[in-house]
Amino acid sequence: MTIRKLILLIVGMACLGSLKSQDLHYSLFNMAPTKINPAQTGAFLGSVRVGGIFRDQWFTVFDNGNEFRTPSFFIDAPIIQGLRDQDWVGVGVTFINDRVGTGELTTSGLLISGSYHYALDKKQNQMLTFGIQAGSISRSINTMTQDGELTAGSVLQSQLDGTPTLDDPLLTSSGNQMGGNREEADLTTSYFDINFGVLYKVKDPKAGTSLELGLAAAHIGSPNDEFGSSGQGGGQNPNQDGNDDAVRPMTITAHGQYIYPLTDKITAEPSFLFQTASGSGNNIILQAVGGYQLNEQIKLQGGLGYRFGDAGQILAGAAIDERLRLGLSYDLNFSQLSSVTSNQGGFEIAANYIFNIYKQPEIKPTILCPQF
Repeated sequence: MTIRKLILLIVGMACLGSLKSQDLHYSLFNMAPTKINPAQTGAFLGSVRVGGIFRDQWFTVFDNGNEFRTPSFFIDAPIIQGLRDQDWVGVGVTFINDRVGTGELTTSGLLISGSYHYALDKKQNQMLTFGIQAGSISRSINTMTQDGELTAGSVLQSQLDGTPTLDDPLLTSSGNQMGGNREEADLTTSYFDINFGVLYKVKDPKAGTSLELGLAAAHIGSPNDEFGSSGQGGGQNPNQDGNDDAVRPMTITAHGQYIYPLTDKITAEPSFLFQTASGSGNNIILQAVGGYQLNEQIKLQGGLGYRFGDAGQILAGAAIDERLRLGLSYDLNFSQLSSVTSNQGGFEIAANYIFNIYKQPEIKPTILCPQF
């Protein structure tokens, strides 16, 4: 077997594995706040926040360089005061898109989130936030390449043991078996997704420290995302055959970041992410990041991270005028695929920007009285 066939075989297996509904993974998870935890909606000082993140994995391994791409965009804002003067309500919209493998397995959706920020003290140094997020997620897969060859299913099986299967659900469209000239077919499904999160933030203005801890539950109710089901899928229960792989398991995410000054210009900013879901294993990321205050407006950031059992991470970024945040990362693959990928992993770039919209000051008219 040639190296390219071996790569395609592994990619095919990864594509099939992703059919079991694994979540999107970002190395720059702090740059995708509303995707990680809906309680982070509106959790900032400003009027409107706009951000995006783009991941391109194994772009140097494949000839066309577009096999694994994951962009995500969001916009959120604190819109109104809460029940108390020191509380507020935030709303946001998050768009996700994930394209996996030569089979073009695509997951996309639009999620709307809302949050309530409850101040534990009058100065808002301690905040407890509750957030909820909901929206429609659609998934599709192309079972044929442009030259008419299968990209998954029975072809992968035949490469493994030489025996093609003719009843593979990946090779059916609307419940009908493909055959004859094997024309290109797209399989689609959709479901309604609900996520919930809690966020605790505390800061000490005098010491310059801040701590953020979050806990989120995604895919509440384990929605059904089976391909080829009636009505394009989307039910809230497993299919009638009891196939557990047809449901998107609830995912629990814990995350945190601690920022504390080492000197007047240098800060330590370690962070972590822990995700777990039934049947999908654990995703654990530890990152050691530091900041250097270059001048009054610009703070440079950089460090290293590690995704357990998968890859090391090289991290870089900048914060400009406390409004613009930039992030850049590159993963070095250390898993079993490293012999094929030559340790080449994923590249990410991200940016967040906070807009401040100020009200026009009300100026009382002045009446001039001439002196006689």
